Amino acid sequence: MNELSVGYRHSTEAGSALTQEGLDAVTRNHIGYTLGQFSPSINPLNIIPNASFTGAIANPAAITFEGRFPLTGADTFVTVNDTASLARGDHTFKAGFYLEHARNEEGKTGTFNGNFEYSVDSVNPFDARHPYATRCWDHALLHRVVCPSRRRRNSRRGRVVRAGHLEAVAQAHAGLRIALRVVARIGCQKDGAAAAFALERYDPSKAQQLYQPVLVNGVRQARNPVTGAIAPAVLIGALVPGTGDPNNGLVVGTDTSLSGKVSAKGPVFSWSRGSGLAWDLTGDGKTAIRASAGVFHNTRVSGNVNWQASRNPPLQLNPQIFYGTMATLPQSTGSTFPSTVQGFDKNIETPTLYSYTAGVQRDIGWRTVLDVAYVGSQTDHLLRDDQPEHGAITARGSIPRTRIPPAPAIRYPDNFFRPYPGYGDINYFLNNGIANYNALQVQANRRFSHGLQFGVAYTLSRSRDYTSATETGTSARASSDV
Repeated sequence: MNELSVGYRHSTEAGSALTQEGLDAVTRNHIGYTLGQFSPSINPLNIIPNASFTGAIANPAAITFEGRFPLTGADTFVTVNDTASLARGDHTFKAGFYLEHARNEEGKTGTFNGNFEYSVDSVNPFDARHPYATRCWDHALLHRVVCPSRRRRNSRRGRVVRAGHLEAVAQAHAGLRIALRVVARIGCQKDGAAAAFALERYDPSKAQQLYQPVLVNGVRQARNPVTGAIAPAVLIGALVPGTGDPNNGLVVGTDTSLSGKVSAKGPVFSWSRGSGLAWDLTGDGKTAIRASAGVFHNTRVSGNVNWQASRNPPLQLNPQIFYGTMATLPQSTGSTFPSTVQGFDKNIETPTLYSYTAGVQRDIGWRTVLDVAYVGSQTDHLLRDDQPEHGAITARGSIPRTRIPPAPAIRYPDNFFRPYPGYGDINYFLNNGIANYNALQVQANRRFSHGLQFGVAYTLSRSRDYTSATETGTSARASSDV
């Protein structure tokens, strides 16, 4: 007998405007908003900027757009399953294969339309002491502008992950009901534009310098460590232009020298195997011993993990402009602060589950079967999101003082204490998480007879893990013991 089944699933994340009228209400040309854009190519719908108002008022109004608007994500999943069975006397032989192809497309994301911030700031020379008043002045005075996401070709990036795997299955059933299962998994992934942080590529001698905090006549200010120039305090911790390598430690997807560093990809080929045993202990059909064990792999990586690589510099940068007016905005240059970046372990491992169980079933009469079983599993190579710089921030005294000027009375932002200067948080994905589960399961079930059926069960279990319940990994400092 041969059984063949084919499955297809396609889902979309539709996030376009509900009506044309609604889109026109937030489109620059329809409302008469004519201020130029730094990167118009990544705002094809000509959407107005985000805007926020803070200080002096509670629950202020705001203009916000999701960074993926209009959302275009989609998932496609195709499966083919074929199984052939052959019975010869007391033996049954089975063989088959399972073919799977998945495509995960995440929508492009970024601050595509820019972001204007209006707030109360006594240091701002144009401050009007009220965010709405600042906004309504003739020249629209600004506190801060986050420029649209920039890259060398000024574009917003999405992420496409394709994965496929093939399972070849063979089973044999004999008098003892022994089943052997061997699965060969073949997988591959192709990824779109991406960049990631590689620890081995980072050179401390090429680190960018940061604007330092200083006191000038008792007033907190920013100081350029190269020229000594004084700047507003809002620039403290910003990257000093012209210092170091802005791409220090970064690897782009076209760099073949560190293949695998810009996405989480497992091995192309892996084996899964399993076996089971059922034995009629007394020969009277009342007592059975059952056992099974298997090794299985998670061959597909979450698209959300790989998607983060499309938002790393140098693919996306978000320079900020402080203080000024809309009239002077097009001629202004922004300041860039250390970015949060993602990185991936080059020698990624496929998550592997070792599952095992053993139990006894006994017919205790009254059409009731008692089942007592031990169930256990252990998982290795689970995805974790480590932050190699965390210890340095929580123990600031361990950072060499040569990196920080001696001024104990001045507060320094966390970015001055990073072991990788020039970057903020570094979310480093690696597969070294573990999990285990052990349980004693007891149940009694009475088959329906004479109008009565019942079942009762009890499980005593313990689960210990790192990240097994998350698709994007959690910090190495997080764990659970249930």
